[in-house]
Amino acid sequence: MTELTHALSEYHSGNLTWEAFYRQALRHMDAVLTRPLGINAEGRQEIVAEFYPRFVKLCSDYVDCGSSFDAYLFTSLRFFVRTWQREQTRRRRTENALGCHDSDELSVSEDPADGEISPSAHNGLAILSNNRQRDTVRRQLLICLCKNLPLLDQDEISYYAALFGLPIGWIRGFESYLHERRERISQARTGYREHRDRHYAAMLHHQIFPGTTRHDGYDPVEFHRRRWKYYRKRLQRQTVHLTNREVATILGIPKGSVDSALSNLSRRLEQRARAQIGSEHAYDDTFGLQ
Repeated sequence: MTELTHALSEYHSGNLTWEAFYRQALRHMDAVLTRPLGINAEGRQEIVAEFYPRFVKLCSDYVDCGSSFDAYLFTSLRFFVRTWQREQTRRRRTENALGCHDSDELSVSEDPADGEISPSAHNGLAILSNNRQRDTVRRQLLICLCKNLPLLDQDEISYYAALFGLPIGWIRGFESYLHERRERISQARTGYREHRDRHYAAMLHHQIFPGTTRHDGYDPVEFHRRRWKYYRKRLQRQTVHLTNREVATILGIPKGSVDSALSNLSRRLEQRARAQIGSEHAYDDTFGLQ
């Protein structure tokens, strides 16, 4: 039994606290990330922090079936690092495609007098770093603008760029990304339509010319109907809006921040509309209107 596997069994038996066990596991993960995987110090800290929920689940689900917990942990950590590295590479490519040079980078102004969003040459695209109350709605609206950019024409994009103080290089990079995205979605929709129409034609063919059913219960009509419904739903689920994950990658922020900002904005608009409707009803009651 390895040292880490023994420490896990001691923790499960109550002879070792979670803090002591995690410190030992942390040393092991740091050594694995340093030597075999070649991750730098900053990357190791980020990976360990993001890997913690999965580590907790590994500890609770581990069963000794001949493989040590060290090997179990190393395999999970290696696949997690691969996903993390792919995400980092995808984010860098997106930033390069958007032309995120030093002169085009954004940040929230720290001037307490106005709190306007303005271009600056530090912090990259960290436009959501300011938590002051008067900037909250501006950040939420900026995320909403990014999500709906595919629906805007050139004049509207120029208007909102001037309104939010967005650099022209950032807008051009966005337009380049949107062009590539439209091409990708168009190709996917073409493939979905071809699959949908092919399965629909096959379903009609088997309905008109029924054949023999195989011994395993295979029904060609039902099979092609399921596939036809599947591709029809795929077409219906496709949207021209940017997904929350795409917005998060472009802005360089966590996806949860985008989800939270859009949810809070929707709730804020709903409360504002409800208050406005209530004030209109109060006005009607004052003048005896029905």
